Amino acid sequence: FEPYRPKELKNVTPQEFTDHLLAANAETRKAFEDVGTTIPEPFFVGFEGYKANLAPGKITGILDYQLTSVKSLMLALAAAKPTALKNLYRPALPEEENQNFTPGANSAARAFPLEITFTGPEKSVRDFLTSIVAFKDQFVVVRTLRITSEKKDPPRAADAKFDKPAAEKPAGESSPFGGGFVLPGDEPAKDAPAETVTPAAKAADSSRILAQVLGNEQLQVFIRLDVLQFLPSKKLP
Repeated sequence: FEPYRPKELKNVTPQEFTDHLLAANAETRKAFEDVGTTIPEPFFVGFEGYKANLAPGKITGILDYQLTSVKSLMLALAAAKPTALKNLYRPALPEEENQNFTPGANSAARAFPLEITFTGPEKSVRDFLTSIVAFKDQFVVVRTLRITSEKKDPPRAADAKFDKPAAEKPAGESSPFGGGFVLPGDEPAKDAPAETVTPAAKAADSSRILAQVLGNEQLQVFIRLDVLQFLPSKKLP
């Protein structure tokens, strides 16, 4: 886990952190807008409490580290093209409540919890989950995952949209040349077997039928995850 262990977290000035926060908010908002994903108006990358207030200078280092992780998650979600981001909840850190973070005696990492709620097609869920476990600089652990479909009833046969069969050609157009021009050498062989279509081939592929009925539902997704900050290594006895 050494690649996920951050180097020294240095505090920046409150104004520098605000600049980073504004830039991250603008970048993620644009990413969602570019793919047509709606976002709640109060959205501020999970740091809504700092819209009008500056962060305390003594904790800007840890806040900046968490901001980088949240921005990566939001950009990954935007790349998955969900329909809507419903909510992003970031619990306050102990440092934000004038408390100290004290790791346990055997703790190897510190968890930064985050809750994300969004709606989208099934592909957006798969793409998002696939991407967040492949981060190079953040180690993400999914703690809770709840997925429900907006459709509460099972699919019906009436939901399938079948293609209309092609109109048959009149008998007078059954000539192999079809009334068009044929270049020398392109004439069909006299003894060539006529092309036949079996009844089974006429029937629509079952997988294509199911694709027209299933998989188009909007999914409602709730994810609670932890971004782990691996702590400095300990000297073992």
